[in-house]
Amino acid sequence: MAFEEYPAPKDPNSEIDYGRDWSKFLKEGVQISTSVWEISSTAEEVPTLIMGVNGEGILNSLGATYIWLSGGTKGVKYELKNTITDSEDRTEVMTGIVFVTRK
Repeated sequence: MAFEEYPAPKDPNSEIDYGRDWSKFLKEGVQISTSVWEISSTAEEVPTLIMGVNGEGILNSLGATYIWLSGGTKGVKYELKNTITDSEDRTEVMTGIVFVTRK
C-alpha cells in the first residue's frame, strides 16, 4: 500500500477534488473498473470530512480516480484510502493524508 501526504491543505469551508494517479500501476490497455474511497481520522470517531456533492469517479483516459471533499475540522489530518480494481481483476490500495486548515 502506498502512502503520501497531499501537498495542498484543505480549508474546512471549501469543496475541492483530490485525486490519485494510477497510471504507473496499470499495464498498457488496462483500465480501472472500480474505485472505492474511505475517509478516516484518528482524531475523530466520525470524520467531519465527507464526500462532497460532486461525488467521486474514474478518469480512465488519465488512469486516475478522484473524490470531492467537503467539511473537515481545522487542525485534523484525515486518511483517504482509495482501493481500485482494474479490468484484469488486480486490486491495489493507496492511502493519502489531507490536512485541514484555514487558508
